[in-house]
Amino acid sequence: DTLKLDKRDIMEAFNVNVGGNFQMTVKFVNQALRPAGQQLNLINVSTAGIHMIPSPNQTTYTTTKAAFTTLVGRIADEHPVEDIQIISYHPGAIYSEGASKVVDKDVLNWDECKCYR
Repeated sequence: DTLKLDKRDIMEAFNVNVGGNFQMTVKFVNQALRPAGQQLNLINVSTAGIHMIPSPNQTTYTTTKAAFTTLVGRIADEHPVEDIQIISYHPGAIYSEGASKVVDKDVLNWDECKCYR
């Protein structure tokens, strides 16, 4: 139940997934050694969970990943693609070791990933 979450847990997740990624983005875009006029390519790897309702046991994670994806969209709106090419995607719903800690395998129809087999 989202309304039973502790505010500290939500704010910690926002600090990591929004604040941390924002800080990295600012430093990346404003890097001192960037040659004038060079296009930057910023890739935001999000999560399939931001597109799934419900996303069991993932409220803080998916909410903060959605927030940063929206924030990076604003950055893309404000900067010409010739300056910064921003690509935002999710790699699919992969049942991983991390996923197994918060959700049962039978909850979703998971995407296949043969890259680690």
